Amino acid sequence: MKSSQLKATAYHEAGHAVAAWRLGIALGRKGVTIVPDEAAGTGGSSAHRGIIDPSIEYDTSDRNRIRAEKTVQSFLAGEVAQRRYNPRSVRNHHGYFDRHEAINTLSYFTNEEEELRAWLKLLRIRAECMFRNPDVWRAVERLGAALMERRTIGGKEATEIIHDGFKEALYKQHPEMRSQDLAMRAQFKASAQALARLTPDQRRAHKLALAARLRSRKVGLKRSAQ
Repeated sequence: MKSSQLKATAYHEAGHAVAAWRLGIALGRKGVTIVPDEAAGTGGSSAHRGIIDPSIEYDTSDRNRIRAEKTVQSFLAGEVAQRRYNPRSVRNHHGYFDRHEAINTLSYFTNEEEELRAWLKLLRIRAECMFRNPDVWRAVERLGAALMERRTIGGKEATEIIHDGFKEALYKQHPEMRSQDLAMRAQFKASAQALARLTPDQRRAHKLALAARLRSRKVGLKRSAQ
C-alpha cells in the first residue's frame, strides 16, 4: 500500500476511534490497526465495545435508539475523517462495510427508506460537526500519526493517546493544570510503590485503616449536612 493510501487509512481508523471515545464508547482490547485484513477485505479496523443491547431486536425504546445512534455515528465517522483529511483519497468502496452496518442497525427502528436516508444523513452531519471542533480533530491527527509509526495500537494505549491530546488543549488554556497533574501522577506512583513494598498483613491493615477513615469522613459529612 502506498504511503498516501496508508495515511488516508490511518485517518479513517483514527476517526472511528476518536468518535467512539467522544461518544462514550470504550475501545476494545485489540484497539486500532491499519494492517490490511485480506480475509475480511478491509484496509484496517477499529475495535470498540458494543453498547447496543441484544434487546434491540424487539425493544425500540429511546434508550436503545440513542445507543444505536451513537454506534452508527462512530461507524460513519471513519469515512468522514478520511474525507476531511483528503477528499481525493476516498473511493466508492471505502466505508462500504461501515455503511452496511449503519443501515442494518437503524433498520431495527424503521422500515421507511426515506426516513432511513434522512437519519443516516443526520448522523453523518453530526460526525462532520464533531470533527470541526479543533480539539477533536487534533486527537484524530495525533492518533493517525501514531498509527503511521506503529501500524497497530492496543485499545488502552489508543485511549491514552486520544485523552492526552485533549489534555494538551486544556493545558494551553490553563497552564497551571499541567503541574497539578504531574504532581498528582507522582503522588500516585509513590503511593503504588510504597504499597508494593508492604507485606500481605501490612496491606490488609492499610486497607482497614483507609476504610475506617472513609467511614469517619462520611459520618462527618452527614453531621455537617444536618
